[in-house]
Amino acid sequence: MRGANFVKSIIVPMELWPRRGGWKGRVISVLKKPGDRVSMGEPVVEVEIEKAVLVIDSPYNGVIKEVLVSQGSIVESGSVLMRVDVVGEG
Repeated sequence: MRGANFVKSIIVPMELWPRRGGWKGRVISVLKKPGDRVSMGEPVVEVEIEKAVLVIDSPYNGVIKEVLVSQGSIVESGSVLMRVDVVGEG
């Protein structure tokens, strides 16, 4: 029997963000679109901050259900980037 499906969010992780307050970043690349399969650890979004590019990886295996950002979007720590349909996780 297959596990139930759950929708989980991919967010900008707190630990990747600079510790200074008020930081925002600009999405420079969205690497997945709705319907794409994604594996845990696979890059999904690139965000530029100051002189660095943060690569945000998927923490889940599943299928992209919804993309909530686009190139040029402004994001900060905790921003929801995508929703993933994940099988068998609660």
